Amino acid sequence: MTIDAFCRELALQQPLLSGLGGGLEISSDPGVLYHRAARRTLECIDSADGELGDAIERLLLLRDNSWQEMEKLLATMLAQRDKWMREFVFSPRQDWDALRENWSGRLVAR
Repeated sequence: MTIDAFCRELALQQPLLSGLGGGLEISSDPGVLYHRAARRTLECIDSADGELGDAIERLLLLRDNSWQEMEKLLATMLAQRDKWMREFVFSPRQDWDALRENWSGRLVAR
């Protein structure tokens, strides 16, 4: 059993606790879901709290307000989250300059 199947089984056993109900399926094409999540994040620019909205605005300014390019970049990052999540999310102290330098080259190269 894959980790995805295991998590699905757990969520199905506890539909009220998981908040997901009974219609869970494992996607064979997660890229579609990554693009949907990226698009929904970008759509939060007006309704997001100050910090998220400001971050989205800065990203768009850096990319000449290209929503399509930003969606593609965010979806690519989600697909590769195993490579960056540990140093970005789980690190007690982020060295933002080092992260920017490390990831700007990776994102531009794609």
